[in-house]
Amino acid sequence: MMKTKYSRVFFVRLTSSSIDDFMIKWLDGFIRYLSEQKRYSEHTRNAYQLDLTELSNFLNEQYEVDNPGQVTQDQLRDWQMHLKEKNLQSSSISRKISAARSFFSFLEKNEQIKINPSIHLMAPRKESPLPHTISKNRLIDTLRNLSVQTGFPEQRDYICVLLLYACGLRRAELIKLELKDVDSNTSFLRVLGKGSKERLIPLEEKLAKALLRYIKLRTDTFFNSMSQRLILTDKGRPVYDKFVYRLVRKYFNDGQHGKAHPHLIRHSFATHLLENGAKIEYVRKLLGHGSLAATQVYTHLNLTQMQRIYADTHPRKDLLTKKNKE
Repeated sequence: MMKTKYSRVFFVRLTSSSIDDFMIKWLDGFIRYLSEQKRYSEHTRNAYQLDLTELSNFLNEQYEVDNPGQVTQDQLRDWQMHLKEKNLQSSSISRKISAARSFFSFLEKNEQIKINPSIHLMAPRKESPLPHTISKNRLIDTLRNLSVQTGFPEQRDYICVLLLYACGLRRAELIKLELKDVDSNTSFLRVLGKGSKERLIPLEEKLAKALLRYIKLRTDTFFNSMSQRLILTDKGRPVYDKFVYRLVRKYFNDGQHGKAHPHLIRHSFATHLLENGAKIEYVRKLLGHGSLAATQVYTHLNLTQMQRIYADTHPRKDLLTKKNKE
């Protein structure tokens, strides 16, 4: 199959140099190219069209540019600085830059411009939003209320929330747990993580006892079940993605946390460990991260804790004490 060059039909009307024609004709061809050849979604096409419309307005107002062939690298750098001064999110600026680069690359490959002025435009680094967490008290209260329930559904829910929070499991890891993954001495939990990487998570004594009680209840309730999965539905079948999502939302979906999800509990696990003084390397191994880079997002400590640590550990404290004694 021959590789089709960008269709020249998109430029049949590109003859006028007026501002309206700049928008209607040059951008019209690009947007139709995104739709017919690149198969971009309507949402993306509309966003690109809006971004390029704003760019053309900026170029016309600041430099009286009404034709893409007149645009220079310096003008686009000024436009990028203009975006930063508007305090836009880095993701929005990145999309606008992507739209400009795609547009000018499109024109260059169709020989509508000789030099691509956007080749040196660099998107800003994406901001890494701090993960949301569930408060310790909220998690502990939920676990305490579930622990005293005697029915299988409630005990199953208890174990799910407990494993997610006490072991920092991913949703898929929880679902794939099997009976054999619980160590015979209940000292460790064997977890199959991403990329089929296996890790062992130490089981605290109360968690180990809770697991033993759950396994006995599971066996008594579904003694004919052939499934080796640790977590079962009310009908004795292995749990699945939506089941775990619904379970977490049942107990944590409120105005404070919005649409709660299993990973929210994993975020809480990592954050609370670090807040209590755990070393980041230890947390990394428990989470199953391949490198510290993925774990460092959890190192955001609240201001109060930072002040306490500073006050307790900075040598200034000892120096002031010595000075006072003198």
